[in-house]
Amino acid sequence: MFSSMIKRGVFKSKKAMDVELLFNIFEILIVFFAAVTLVEFVNTESDRTAFFKEYYARDAALTLNAIYAAPGDIEYQHASKAGKYIFNIKQNEVEVFLPNEVTEGGIVGYPFAEDKSYSLSYTKLEPTPNEDSRTIYKKKKDAISVSR
Repeated sequence: MFSSMIKRGVFKSKKAMDVELLFNIFEILIVFFAAVTLVEFVNTESDRTAFFKEYYARDAALTLNAIYAAPGDIEYQHASKAGKYIFNIKQNEVEVFLPNEVTEGGIVGYPFAEDKSYSLSYTKLEPTPNEDSRTIYKKKKDAISVSR
């Protein structure tokens, strides 16, 4: 009666089942460690200013593209938390950087399509005392200006 009963499964001994359990626990620990490391990396990268500089440069460049493409006169006030950044609007590019970043490594730029039939006043928008700021885009006839 007992000779007909055999153990089922991949491993037939108790010691082999313990080893398999240890491998499963080790795999779970590796996955947990990888997940914690990834979350920590994302949190530290999101606090860095490079992400925000890239975002604000793209935002300003795409807003200028939309103003060029829109018919008629426009006055658009854009509220953001970009008050501590310097915006340098120059030929076909918007650069964003902090006041203490005068070297090329800290400047983030993004191009926009400039239409030569309009005159864009190239300007440098200095930081505001508080973080909240309003950027004012104006288009009247064939002139476009940007100010804070």
